[in-house]
Amino acid sequence: MSQGRPNERGLQLDAQAGLDYLLSRPDLKDRAVVLFGRSLGGAVSTYLAATRQHQAGTARVNLKVRALIIENTFMSVEEMVAQVLPPLGIAIGPGKLLNFLVTNKWHNRDQLPKITQLPILMLVSSLDEMVPASQMYALHALNRAPHCELVTIQGAHHLDAYEHSPEDAVT
Repeated sequence: MSQGRPNERGLQLDAQAGLDYLLSRPDLKDRAVVLFGRSLGGAVSTYLAATRQHQAGTARVNLKVRALIIENTFMSVEEMVAQVLPPLGIAIGPGKLLNFLVTNKWHNRDQLPKITQLPILMLVSSLDEMVPASQMYALHALNRAPHCELVTIQGAHHLDAYEHSPEDAVT
C-alpha cells in the first residue's frame, strides 16, 4: 500500500532512519551494530557505513557501528548495465554517453574508499549469475578500511553465499 516509487535517495533515507531508530533503543545501547547487505542491499549498507561511521558532531568513531559485511555488490549501476542488458552496454557504462538514463547510480566505487574506520568483510559468490565476481574484486582494490577481507565462496550463486557455505563466510 506504499505510495511513490523507490529510488536511491529514498533508500538512503530509509537506511539512515532505520539505523537511527536502532541506535536510539535503550535495550540496545550497549550493543554493537554490524551493517550487512547483499547485492543492492550492499550498496545501501556501503552508503550507510561511509556516511555514518563517525558520530555526528564528534571526531570519535561511532562505537555502536562496528563493521560492514557486503555480499555480491557492484561498483555502480552504470557498470552493471552491460551485465544485465548487454546491448545497452554499448552506450551506458563508465564514461559513456547515455549514463544520464540511469537515474539510480549507486556509486559504490566512490563510497567504499570513504570507509576508513570500520572493518569490512566482502563475500563473493564464484558462480554469481547477476553480479560478476570482478565487480567485488574491483571494490576490494578500492578499500581503505583498517581491515578488509575478501572471501570467495566457491560454488555459490548470487544470493546464497552464506547459505551455500557458512563455514567459509565466517572464517
